[in-house]
Amino acid sequence: MKENKLRYMLENNLPTVGTRLQSSWPTVTEMVGATEEYDYIEFLAEYAPYGQYDFENIARAAEVHGMGTMIKVDYQNRYYVAQKAIASGFQAVLFTDHRTAEDVEKTISMITPECPEYEAIWDL
Repeated sequence: MKENKLRYMLENNLPTVGTRLQSSWPTVTEMVGATEEYDYIEFLAEYAPYGQYDFENIARAAEVHGMGTMIKVDYQNRYYVAQKAIASGFQAVLFTDHRTAEDVEKTISMITPECPEYEAIWDL
């Protein structure tokens, strides 16, 4: 498993520099990576058109340049989009518009893998 660059930097109190992208075109991610100025990109799926294959291509383009990946998902379809983005290689998910602790618990439950290790924690 490859290292999650953003997580590593945050856990070690290192500064991070990222940029937000609304383009699902992986060439844009590669152009950002080619500058060697950014630690991660954030794909704004909440505002941009995309397909499932776009997630794989964005994650792959970022990986080539050693950048981390984050996706900002819309509240209404957050479960599906977050699961597909994580499966495609995105390392972080930014969830929006949660109003209650129950909203947050349900979202985390929906993206947590089903395995005995997690069953008791998120049994909602």
